Amino acid sequence: MPHLNFITLSPEEYKHLEEFPITYGFVKSKFGPCLIGIQDKQLCYVAFYDEGKEKSIVGELKNDWPNCTIHQDDDAVKPFAKKIFDNNNDDELDVLLKGTDMQISVWKELINIKAGTTLDYGGVAKAIGKPKAVRAVATTVSKNKIAYLIPCHRVINKSVILKDDDLSSNVRNKLENFPNITYTSDITNDSTCYDAIICGASQELSEEFFKQIQNRLNGGGLYIVLTQNDAQKIEFLLKTNGFINVVSEQNETRFEIKGFKPTYDVGSSQKLNLKPKPQAPAAVWKLDDINDDDVETIDPDDLLDEDDFKKPEQSSLRVCGTTGKRKACKDCSCGLAAELDAEAASQKPVNSSEAKSSCGSCYLGDAFRCATCPYLGMPAFKPGEKVELPKNFLKADS
Repeated sequence: MPHLNFITLSPEEYKHLEEFPITYGFVKSKFGPCLIGIQDKQLCYVAFYDEGKEKSIVGELKNDWPNCTIHQDDDAVKPFAKKIFDNNNDDELDVLLKGTDMQISVWKELINIKAGTTLDYGGVAKAIGKPKAVRAVATTVSKNKIAYLIPCHRVINKSVILKDDDLSSNVRNKLENFPNITYTSDITNDSTCYDAIICGASQELSEEFFKQIQNRLNGGGLYIVLTQNDAQKIEFLLKTNGFINVVSEQNETRFEIKGFKPTYDVGSSQKLNLKPKPQAPAAVWKLDDINDDDVETIDPDDLLDEDDFKKPEQSSLRVCGTTGKRKACKDCSCGLAAELDAEAASQKPVNSSEAKSSCGSCYLGDAFRCATCPYLGMPAFKPGEKVELPKNFLKADS
């Protein structure tokens, strides 16, 4: 491994640089495809990527060094690749790190972790003299842009110390209601049921693991997970694996994620009292809703014109006898009844003796009479018989 000489650059100093050209190239390594970035003979970026993700990894390089100018030159980075991946190489290599003082101190401390050994985030925090900055250390390790040379892979998320003194006062107060408590997650071979189980998140959190936790908790029991990261993921897993009232609280060094086992049994049912959805009342038209003062009315005199004031002719007022046969109404008041009576009185009786038949068949009836027969409409009679019509023959029926 080469001997690393660190050149540091704060974010504020980087902002004031007018130009910052970076040359990058792609090389193959024993760990897979690798992108290497250099700036003025200083190594500033090392990252591994999957085949076909070249554009994505170049985008990450630009995000880590914003406002820089980059160009690709695979041959220019090959000497740096040889120094990085040659374990027998002990040459010096200048490395440019951009970060705050704390970030620089964390990355430098990772160099001191010997190969084949690991250290947790809390151990790194203590090594740099900030034992309470565990979360900040974890964040800084994840932002390391000099992969492999700065061995962030040697830092692991170790389980927190499981003892009552490490819990927040809020959690300790809640535990007073749970007399039967265990501070371990290794309950595979344990058949005891507990009121509360408190453990770290070093083991793999799977559906089978949560099933074991559920089997070891009494109804309404409390389960607490202490972790330094992945709080949202663990909170989601608790909710999707049957725990209720899941909440996450953060103290100075870790997250405390709590969930309760339901008091009901598997397969039980509960009626849901769902409130009916409120419905808007039907729109009803009401007289009370009308304000007479606001309603515009029409003057009835405005509806009349000059023709409406003219006196009509009497004939135009007739109602009876205007359709079909002229016949007056029973209580005729339009004058038709009087007119019909006058016409009936003026009719003269037909003198059949003066009438002469040209066909000689008039006495047989209307079936044998012509259209101009004077006896048309009269009953049949004997030849030579005098036919007289009653006075009311042509008078309309009343």
